[in-house]
Amino acid sequence: MPKIVDADLRRRDIVEAVFRLVIRDGVQSASLRKVADEAGLNVGSVRHYFDSHEDLLRCAAQSVVDRISARIEAHVARLDGVADRRPVVEDMLAELLPLDERRRDECTIAFAFVCESRWNPELRPLAEQVLTGPRRLVRRVADAAGIEDRDDHVERLCALIDGLAFKGAFAPAIDDPGAHLRLVREQLDHMYASR
Repeated sequence: MPKIVDADLRRRDIVEAVFRLVIRDGVQSASLRKVADEAGLNVGSVRHYFDSHEDLLRCAAQSVVDRISARIEAHVARLDGVADRRPVVEDMLAELLPLDERRRDECTIAFAFVCESRWNPELRPLAEQVLTGPRRLVRRVADAAGIEDRDDHVERLCALIDGLAFKGAFAPAIDDPGAHLRLVREQLDHMYASR
């Protein structure tokens, strides 16, 4: 009897192999051959699930964006009927920070794809999502809170989040995840004080 393969699961396994390679050695290391080896498959199996190497990279980049976005949207859903929204806002922003291994890996992968997009036009739309998504989120937070001088506060908070995420992804040895939330909370204090 032929083996039945769950196509979605196999695609996820292949994308996870891309992630492991990107974390270890960068996007350039994620050739079809290396991805196949990392996933324990042959190249033909990888090609069966992805039309091309570019398709594989696009799917992997989109996958990391989707994971982060799904967690943020779960927090957004918690906002309904909550009197004090501030803790939920902090939880949403925390999804963008390298506070633990999973989020540090996601930051590393996202930034690796953003860097690669300078030379690979196929990845530019996803790089734009990575770079503009936090701004849209912070703008929504500022709008909902009725914060004055919204644009200045949005840019400050986004610059802080970008810097903390970048440092966590590229210099984890000198990173201090414990300080991340404290710094974000202090910036939120400034934002909320301007109402």
